[in-house]
Amino acid sequence: MHQPHVCALQTTIVPEDWSGRLELRSALDGAVRNTLVERYRDLANDHLQPVQTAELSSDSVLLVVQTNQSRIPVAMAARNTVWSGTNAWRAGTASSRVVVGSVTTSPWTSRRGAR
Repeated sequence: MHQPHVCALQTTIVPEDWSGRLELRSALDGAVRNTLVERYRDLANDHLQPVQTAELSSDSVLLVVQTNQSRIPVAMAARNTVWSGTNAWRAGTASSRVVVGSVTTSPWTSRRGAR
């Protein structure tokens, strides 16, 4: 693996007999908690401390957290782009103390025609 810490997600959406605006939201969440295993619910479940959130550009966000006990830093960045043919829509960004994310809205027309 040339870049072991880099990942990407490609999602294909095919509207059928529909047209309108499509809104996609994504977020990097530094406020996650371990609460799914019942026997561990009485233990501490908040393991991350927010360090920094930032808008790197008009379509990119950064979240930096550190582990509460060992102070290991973890940084994540994200950028979203929606493509329709050769047209690209860049995401707008938003941030808070522990969550950064983006919203992309683009016009969409069904391949089979709209109702």
